[in-house]
Amino acid sequence: MKATTKETFYWPHPGKPRALTDAPTPEASHDLAEAHFAVVLVLPSFVDELHLGGRQKRKIYRSESLSEDFMALPFAELYNVMGQLRWEVEDVNP
Repeated sequence: MKATTKETFYWPHPGKPRALTDAPTPEASHDLAEAHFAVVLVLPSFVDELHLGGRQKRKIYRSESLSEDFMALPFAELYNVMGQLRWEVEDVNP
């Protein structure tokens, strides 16, 4: 990741006005605890896929429900859980 991209993590809180003096300098050292960003994980339980064109196709994907315990997992373990999800796939008319 470029240093200029990392510097955006330290801008003032999102939605607040940003003055030119607020931009960090490349030489500044930053503490990750001061960063303003979040990681968002989206796990759909239902996907409707539609392909338009010469041969129109439509598939419905449904995944198993995740337990409430999923929300308590450490971030490092989420990757393993996502790989274990099973999807039912159904071909339907477009």
